[in-house]
Amino acid sequence: MAEMMSTPKPQSTPKDQPIAQPSARGFSLHVNDKYYALAFLGPSLLVLGVFVFYPMLRTLYLSLFLTNNVGRPTVFVGVKNYVNLLTSSAYQASLQATAVYVIGVVAFTLVLGLLLAQMAVRKLAGIQWFRTIFSATMGVSVSVAAIFWLFIFSPSVGLFDQIGKLLHLPLVQWLTTPGPAMVAVIISTVWMNLGFTFLILFGALQMVHSRCMRRPPSKGPRRAISSFT
Repeated sequence: MAEMMSTPKPQSTPKDQPIAQPSARGFSLHVNDKYYALAFLGPSLLVLGVFVFYPMLRTLYLSLFLTNNVGRPTVFVGVKNYVNLLTSSAYQASLQATAVYVIGVVAFTLVLGLLLAQMAVRKLAGIQWFRTIFSATMGVSVSVAAIFWLFIFSPSVGLFDQIGKLLHLPLVQWLTTPGPAMVAVIISTVWMNLGFTFLILFGALQMVHSRCMRRPPSKGPRRAISSFT
């Protein structure tokens, strides 16, 4: 009876199989895990190294030289190519145009997306249809959107020009003049990105609105913030 009540002996662990030791934070790493990590990360690192990292380093190396017609380095010039680029008027103009484009697209996309999300978060009759319309631009490809806005900004049969003719407004060359062309590109880009921005902000406002509704009513600035959300 005493032999039956005796506790079983612990099984011995093979010496050739190391046991993972827990660290101070409770995380343990097996000795063979590094091979699994190399097996999973190896193909991705190989592709990135061949098609991303090597061309990037090669381009940086060639930028320090003058090259011939076939792209072989001939004369080492250091950072002279970068100095010529930064002092070029064409490059400075492109930087200015890029800055205007980025600021315009980001600002208008965030502001319009927030306004639409603020309208859609309210519980109104038929608001589901408006939510679908607001996010419909996500289902339009870039090529289709470009053709759509091309017909709108076309100088001969464009919608904007037809409206301008009815209102006896001066004709605007939306696609050939630098200033109006930048406005046209910003409008089309904002329209294409507005659906995704609306969905992100709409989800965030839904979380904020549900939390504010569960809290007791407050006074002062917090009340104004809760009424906005």
